[in-house]
Amino acid sequence: MKVKIILDANFLITLFEIPKIDIYSEVNRIIENKNYELIVPSFIFEELEKLFADGKEKLKNKIELALKFARSLKETKFELNENEKIDDAIIRAAKQLNAIVATNDKELRRKLRKKEIPVIFVRQKSHLVLEGYI
Repeated sequence: MKVKIILDANFLITLFEIPKIDIYSEVNRIIENKNYELIVPSFIFEELEKLFADGKEKLKNKIELALKFARSLKETKFELNENEKIDDAIIRAAKQLNAIVATNDKELRRKLRKKEIPVIFVRQKSHLVLEGYI
């Protein structure tokens, strides 16, 4: 069975802030069957594009790289519900797809733990960690 991993905007940008992390080798290390699919919900593309448009010059390059990387992955059509926050949409998508969420957002990680949704995050700016059970 293919493991689905949802990447949020924060995580995608972090990949380019810490270039020594190779997402593919790290995910291969932590996902036992190595049969996985990296997914970017459509609302994450919208968030990245908004961050790029509104962003500080210093971050724009990393956001642009994150967008290019995200475009190389599978985009999954997920729309935000009216007045829905992005964190809530990520949780909804993770439940619907039975997916792991890759994020470094502490508040989102806390919410995901409460819902027993597995999380991948960067630890010590050097490697990825899986928290929870697949």
